[in-house]
Amino acid sequence: IGATAGADLNPLQGLPNVHLCGEKPYVDLPGYLAYFDVCTIPFKLVPLTLATNPVKFYEYMSAGKPVVSIDLPELAAYADDCYLAHNAREFIEQLEKAMEQRQDEEKIRRRIELAKENSWDARVKSLLKTAAFSKP
Repeated sequence: IGATAGADLNPLQGLPNVHLCGEKPYVDLPGYLAYFDVCTIPFKLVPLTLATNPVKFYEYMSAGKPVVSIDLPELAAYADDCYLAHNAREFIEQLEKAMEQRQDEEKIRRRIELAKENSWDARVKSLLKTAAFSKP
């Protein structure tokens, strides 16, 4: 789901389990997410992505879904709650592990809790408690 500009889609042509849906309205995305077994963040490692804190990670977690991602610095703190990979081989291994554990109730509960801890409301409350916002 989403734009594919600049991507080489040739390897995906004819695969029965790959559907390129294009961009969809934001309001429709939870309906698609409900059918995911595993969510992925397969970013290429470039300076921009190495500095990225992917919002989709928290969205995926809010649905209790397992997330497999390339090892991004911003996700290192969540290594116990997602599946990080350093290369293509590890990415496939982590996908398999995530599929095996996708219905683990404790992991689902923890993912949802992690998303709540990182909601915009929770982040604002935390920020407001810092010295920058304390009264003199």
